[in-house]
Amino acid sequence: MSILALGLLVVLIALILTVSAITQVALAQRKLLGLADGSAAAGLEAFEAVPGEGGVPGRLRLDEPRVREAVGAYLAEVGRDTGLSGVHIEAVTVEADGVTVVVRLSASASVGPVADLLPSAVQIAGEGRARLGLAP
Repeated sequence: MSILALGLLVVLIALILTVSAITQVALAQRKLLGLADGSAAAGLEAFEAVPGEGGVPGRLRLDEPRVREAVGAYLAEVGRDTGLSGVHIEAVTVEADGVTVVVRLSASASVGPVADLLPSAVQIAGEGRARLGLAP
């Protein structure tokens, strides 16, 4: 009977460690998604006004190199305080409409002390979008 109880205890501990590791990765993924959203919103600060011509009203437009610079500055300032390791900018793009920023990030998420059962870290990715617009 004690061998059965010991086996059950080992299985239970392995289950708890696995659920804990999965939870840590899920929380890191949410942090990365929040960081990607914040980065995309920071990229919106790189807009420029395009004057209208011939009675057509002016509009706002995003300059992709300036957007990349704004995203990089945001991540340099905020990225270190998230608890994520190895945050890397995969892509920063301005969509064809000229007013939508898309930021793709990747990072390493630690799964904690799980011995040799699981890897010590996994790669995660997140994408954030922000759209420039004017309130009427």
